[in-house]
Amino acid sequence: YFRGGFLKLAQEMTAHLEKDGTTFYFSTPVSSIERKEKKDLIEVKTTQKIFEFDQVLVTSPAPVFSKIVQGLSDEYKKEITTLKGLAAITLVLELDTHFFSDKSYWLNINEHNWPFLAVVEHTRL
Repeated sequence: YFRGGFLKLAQEMTAHLEKDGTTFYFSTPVSSIERKEKKDLIEVKTTQKIFEFDQVLVTSPAPVFSKIVQGLSDEYKKEITTLKGLAAITLVLELDTHFFSDKSYWLNINEHNWPFLAVVEHTRL
């Protein structure tokens, strides 16, 4: 487990990449992404300005991706938006006592009909 949590990890990765010349634009919603054939660049329109890049990495869910990326075929849009995936539903409880009596941290639940896959007690971390 990364000391300081995932936010600390992301901050350290960002700082390292910024030293190598990477620029981050946080809190900048993207309205469209389109390849510009004449320039061999990718145009990214945001609420603040238009950027041009040689490469773009998109990590949004497929339905968002299919709406903002211009020029995708209908067949490809259908293919990516009908993918079946798993979702994580998390229930967080704040307890007065430990949940596990044997000092466990993580318990996998491998039952097909159960509504959850694991029980994790972060107080044991």
